[in-house]
Amino acid sequence: MPEKTKHYDVIVVGAGPSGLNCAIRLADAGLSTLVIDKATFPREKICGDALSDKVISNIKTLPSPIYENFHKLVEKLPCYGIKFASPNFTELTIPYALAQNPDDAAGYIIPRKSFDHFMMKAAEGMNNLDLITGAKVIHVECNNSECQVSTNENTYSGEVLVGADGAHSITAQKLTGYRYKNHPYFIGLRAYYENVKGFDANNYVEIYFTRKLNPGYFWIFPLPDNQANIGVGLPYRDYRKRAINLKHELEQLTNHEPFFRERFAKSKLISTIRGEIIPMGLQKRQISGNRFILTGDAAGLGDPLTAEGIGNAFISGRLAAETIIKFLSGKNPEEYSLKAYDERIRQYLGKEFKLNKKLHQLTRYEQLFNFLFKRAKDNQSIINLFLKMGNNLDARKMLTKPSLYLRLLLGFKR
Repeated sequence: MPEKTKHYDVIVVGAGPSGLNCAIRLADAGLSTLVIDKATFPREKICGDALSDKVISNIKTLPSPIYENFHKLVEKLPCYGIKFASPNFTELTIPYALAQNPDDAAGYIIPRKSFDHFMMKAAEGMNNLDLITGAKVIHVECNNSECQVSTNENTYSGEVLVGADGAHSITAQKLTGYRYKNHPYFIGLRAYYENVKGFDANNYVEIYFTRKLNPGYFWIFPLPDNQANIGVGLPYRDYRKRAINLKHELEQLTNHEPFFRERFAKSKLISTIRGEIIPMGLQKRQISGNRFILTGDAAGLGDPLTAEGIGNAFISGRLAAETIIKFLSGKNPEEYSLKAYDERIRQYLGKEFKLNKKLHQLTRYEQLFNFLFKRAKDNQSIINLFLKMGNNLDARKMLTKPSLYLRLLLGFKR
């Protein structure tokens, strides 16, 4: 094993959104922190590239001037709404609630390559924070007194270890026995195009629950410089059961589907088509233990309805940092267990995961889905309900109630 070197308060494996969000907060609290990532930045990351309000609200709580610098990034577009479509292409447009500050948007669209590099540059300016990139972690272990992390060159020790190393997490594998194939996950393909037409002037992101992909979907997200993030994805069990060729489906939708023909008529594929998996927050998993915590995709926190992961990654990174700071603040760390992290994740995301799992099951009923969109399209009370759903679980829960569909069936407007 490589020779042991410096000792830290916290070692973070993974420099994605959850890892850097956590590390910046730890360093700002005065804890010596090491971040290790196998990649060198900037680097590509397969993602839809959309930052939700969960991300923006968390960036605002990072040390100054990180949020101020985020506003200066030119690679991003402000996003003011979302467009959904049912399997028969009935569209439902939902504008986001306007932010209190007119300079803010509820969400943004920015290539992950640019956003993750921005977060890395923010971390480079922090005291108490060391960054090691281009180093692959080959072994991790934790005991009652410390954790050790070995790369192919060195071994580092720390009081606490944060596993933020994604869906294929070595920390989760070594410390909990986790194997992603034993848990539900979403599989998706992403490509970049230029000259895609027909975007809303307010840069709405678009999600189409097409007949072949449902309960997965086809997405079209605008980007700066006349570019777009285009992708397809669905739960892995459906992918295997129905033997769907996702690359073929992406090509069919962009080249041959009549509904999109005009929008893609003069478009051009400007990247390779690449795939990734997102572990879904559908099953209870071990996400903390003896001197370690797992965050983001390493903890399996992808949204059960949309497969969106970056917002929950930011939440988990913040909660992990807060838990670790309290854990290490006393003379006897065992007085405050890291298991408190599990309860906080449950409080923040548990109800949302449970509800979104039910909603995801509803999307499998194609005729019901088409009916809901047809009736909701011209029903302002239902549109208002959708408007509330982003951060209001009670409003979202209405979609699981038969009374809503009875009201729509009878043509009630309120």
